[in-house]
Amino acid sequence: MTRRLNAEGANAVEGRVVLDLGKSVWVLGTGLASASALLLSSWDVAHIGVAVALTGLSLCCGHSVGLHRVVIHEAARLPRWLEYGLVWLAVVAGIGGPLSLVQHHELRDWAQRGQRESHPWLGHQQPFHRDLPEQVAWRIELVHPPEIVLEDRLRLDPFYRLMEASWPLQNLPIALAAWAWGGWEALAWIVGVRVFLSVVMHQVVGWLAHNVGEQHEVAPEASVQGFNLPVLGFLSFGEGWHNNHHAHPESARLGLAEGEWDPGWWFLQLLERIGLAHDVVEARLEAPARSAA
Repeated sequence: MTRRLNAEGANAVEGRVVLDLGKSVWVLGTGLASASALLLSSWDVAHIGVAVALTGLSLCCGHSVGLHRVVIHEAARLPRWLEYGLVWLAVVAGIGGPLSLVQHHELRDWAQRGQRESHPWLGHQQPFHRDLPEQVAWRIELVHPPEIVLEDRLRLDPFYRLMEASWPLQNLPIALAAWAWGGWEALAWIVGVRVFLSVVMHQVVGWLAHNVGEQHEVAPEASVQGFNLPVLGFLSFGEGWHNNHHAHPESARLGLAEGEWDPGWWFLQLLERIGLAHDVVEARLEAPARSAA
């Protein structure tokens, strides 16, 4: 990895949270579409089924595996065409552009695991009722942020630059196909409800994974700890095993102990078995689990 983070003179505490107009409009639009589907549609099983299936593909295969484990943490290598395909799936989840999400992840990681103190927004350390809306529609402006420079293979790549510049529009082909198939009801479920829930639940998982659950390992020098949530670990495709992830960020496997089901890891194992994933990093749990409030 040639990613560079220059934190000389940087401060993870001093800053303010400001309204992000673009994020606000995006969330409001998908939220209104969701409301119309929930209140006015006929709740067609086929429309809901496609929305659920695409949500699983985009969040598990796309966001959790393609973007988080492969691109951000480089815990596995994939053929370039497959990496692009999975990152596109991550983009249509509607959470943001891939380059900005990588940079944002690096900022949070630096603040949470590399600093003794950090701004509450960066570690989801605010009450849930305040943290959720601020994470969904606001952004942090640090007074002295670190300099984060992405590696050339991402920063200069035409595909990643296109996805970054056009990420909201990547749902347009899906929207047109949904409209052609089932009119506004299909559009509302397959784009509106799916994207709104993906964006909101991404932040819900983030808050829970940094505040509630069990811990195997604690990093006393870190400003924020991760927690494992047994039920959420599975439902979030493995991302809920966040104490494991904080302890072993290099690992493509997030569910480390017996019974810690990790669908993202299962998908990567499948890719490895058919020869499409290489250099897959798997951490081993070194200490017995112990509970923490």
